[in-house]
Amino acid sequence: MPVSFIEQVGRTTTNIGWFQTMYQGTPKSTYVDVGFAFSQPPFSGGFPVYPEGRGKWANISLAPDSTGFLTPTVTSVCSCRTPWFNQSDASFVQEFKTSRQSEAQVLRFEVNISNLLNERTPTAFISQLDTQQFQSFLTPGGQVLGSAQSYAAYEHAYPWKTLIQAPNSAGAPFVTNGLYGKPAYFQNARSMRFAVRYTF
Repeated sequence: MPVSFIEQVGRTTTNIGWFQTMYQGTPKSTYVDVGFAFSQPPFSGGFPVYPEGRGKWANISLAPDSTGFLTPTVTSVCSCRTPWFNQSDASFVQEFKTSRQSEAQVLRFEVNISNLLNERTPTAFISQLDTQQFQSFLTPGGQVLGSAQSYAAYEHAYPWKTLIQAPNSAGAPFVTNGLYGKPAYFQNARSMRFAVRYTF
């Protein structure tokens, strides 16, 4: 939403501009690796599945089991979004006509400010539920990717909330991503640009 104010006094012109941006947050989606995962820290994974579908976010809690291993529990699933994105940009221009003989000769000072209020809203969140440091994945029906029955097992409904609480068929425990749910990107910080121009 742009707003502009212009005032001219004698040979001086002042121009003040304001641009306001407001966006609704984007849907958050939880995903987890199913069947297999590459071990390439800090980007392990490669076989993501949205267990609740796109636009569904799983809230989890961690509690130690009898051996002290932190086991995840899904406490709720929501249609959550990132926070509203609000940004105010402003500009200020001051012009001076330096010659009474030529209207074209103008000295111009200008400043443009992006994100004037320096808001730092998160724009994306870490959505991978399993760890990014090494292999950790679900094996629905006990099937690892590539087995004869794996495709059928993956294409049918499976209790993923239960599967994350026990080792997979390869004997590896499900390790939760410590960064899950934390902001990944933020709104750009305030920036300012200055300019001086002389037109003759």
